[in-house]
Amino acid sequence: MDAVVTNVENFCSKVNEWNTNSFGHIGNKKRMLLARLKRIEERLDRHPSNFLGSLEKELKIELEDILSQEVSLWQQKSRCKWACEGDRNTNFFILSLF
Repeated sequence: MDAVVTNVENFCSKVNEWNTNSFGHIGNKKRMLLARLKRIEERLDRHPSNFLGSLEKELKIELEDILSQEVSLWQQKSRCKWACEGDRNTNFFILSLF
């Protein structure tokens, strides 16, 4: 049984490492991108500009990509948590079904 626990812990460790290497800090990227979009939108309200309009569109596409990565990240975290904690009847697992 100890080998199973060790393997699950190793798996969780590797998933966390993969998360950091593949996604980086998605929360920070998302926050910075949202702040940048907000500043661009404020400037566009005061002074319309084709350049800022196209930049805003590019950043919104990038935001969609980051949001997609965030969804993927949370799916991976839930799988890791499920693997580490098992199929117990807890609020986490009940809520993850919906």
